[in-house]
Amino acid sequence: MTTVFKLRLLNGDLNGLELILPEGEFTLGEQGCDVLLPLSDGNIVTLCVNEYQVMIQVAEEVWINGAQHDLHTPLPLLQSIEIAGLVFVLGEQTDILSGIKVTHRARFPLLVWLAIAICVPLSLLFVFLFWLTTQPETLRASIPADVPTQLAERLREPALQGIKGTWLADGSVTLSGHCASSSMMEPLQHFLLRNHIAFRNQLVCDDRLIASVSDLLHQHGYHDIEVRIGDEPGNIVIYGAVQMGDQWLTVQDTLAAVSGLKGWLVVNAHSGQIQQLVERLRAAGLLGFLSMTESNKELAISGVLSSEQQQQLKETLAALSQQQPGFPSVRYQNIPASDRTDQFLPAKVVSYGGNTQSAFVRLANGGRLQQGSVLANGYKVVFIGEQGLTLLKANNLVHIPMDF
Repeated sequence: MTTVFKLRLLNGDLNGLELILPEGEFTLGEQGCDVLLPLSDGNIVTLCVNEYQVMIQVAEEVWINGAQHDLHTPLPLLQSIEIAGLVFVLGEQTDILSGIKVTHRARFPLLVWLAIAICVPLSLLFVFLFWLTTQPETLRASIPADVPTQLAERLREPALQGIKGTWLADGSVTLSGHCASSSMMEPLQHFLLRNHIAFRNQLVCDDRLIASVSDLLHQHGYHDIEVRIGDEPGNIVIYGAVQMGDQWLTVQDTLAAVSGLKGWLVVNAHSGQIQQLVERLRAAGLLGFLSMTESNKELAISGVLSSEQQQQLKETLAALSQQQPGFPSVRYQNIPASDRTDQFLPAKVVSYGGNTQSAFVRLANGGRLQQGSVLANGYKVVFIGEQGLTLLKANNLVHIPMDF
C-alpha cells in the first residue's frame, strides 16, 4: 500500500500548519517555491518524496533532534528536523504530529563544554557568571530610549487594538493577542526590525487561523467547506455538510491541536434547504428520476428528463430560490444514472412490490427496504417506485434504477 507523507511546521508564522506531500519534488523557501517561507541566506529546501521515503536536498546542514543528519539517508519520521531556521516534523498521513516538540541543535559539542569547564580557572568562571547575570541589563541599556515609547504609541493605534507588546529582560519583545489580518502587523514588525529589536510572535491572526483550519479540513477530505471567524477571538465557524462519525472525530482531535484555535462551531447551512428541495421534487413527481451532489458550494442535479419535466424542474427551483434567497445555486445535467447498487446497497434488488403508499423492494440477501429505511452507510430511502430507489444522505441524493 502506498504511503502518503505529511509535514507539520513547528515554528514561524505558519506554526502548526500541516501539508500533505505529493510524490516528486516539494520545495520550501522563496523564488516560486511550493510553500513560501523566508529561510536564512535565501536557502531553498527540496524534499524528494516517493512512496517509501523522503530525502532532502539543501545547501545547509540538517539537524535531527539536535544531531547532524547525513544528507544521503532518508529523513526520519516523528522527529524534530531543523534546517536554515525552519523546524518541522514528518509523518505518515494518519500520524498525529501535534505532540512533537522542537529540539534545537546543540551549539557546541559536549566535549568542548567539558574541556572549558576543566581548563578555565575558577576565577574566570566567576567573571563569566557575573557578566552573564548583567547581560540583560546591558542589552536593555543598548535600546534607544525612545523606542519603548514609540512602540507603546503604535500599539494604541485603532488597527492594533488587542495587541500587546511585552518587553523581556534580554531586550526582546513578545507580541501577543489577536489581530484580524497578519498583514496589519507588518508595519509594527518592520519598526522593530529597523530598530534591531528581536521579537517573538505569539499572535493569533484571523487570516492565518482560517488558512490553517481550511487546509486541515481539505487534507481530511472536506473540500466543500467554508471557514469563517466566530464572534470571539480564536473561535471559528465551519459551514458545510458535516456528519458525526469516525472521519469527523479524527478531524476534531486534529483541530484541538491547531495553535491559537480556542473553539469551533459547525453549521450545516443547507441541511434544512435540501430536505425542502427533496419534498418539492417529490411533489412534482421528479424525485424518482434524479441524483444530486454538492460541489464547490453548488448543487449538481443529474438524470434523464423530458422537456416538460425539465421545465417543471426549472420552475420548482426558481420558486424555491425566490422563497429562500440563500438557497445554493443549482446546475442540471441531462445524464442517465448508472447502476451503483454495489456501492450503496448491501445486495442487489430482486423484486419490487406494494403500492404507491407503501412500496418496498426485496434484496438478494433476503433484506427488505421501504421508504424511511436507513442503511448502514447512513443513507436513507426517500423514494421507491417503478423508476428505482432514491437515497439521501446530507446533501447527496442517489438514484438507483430498477435493474432486474
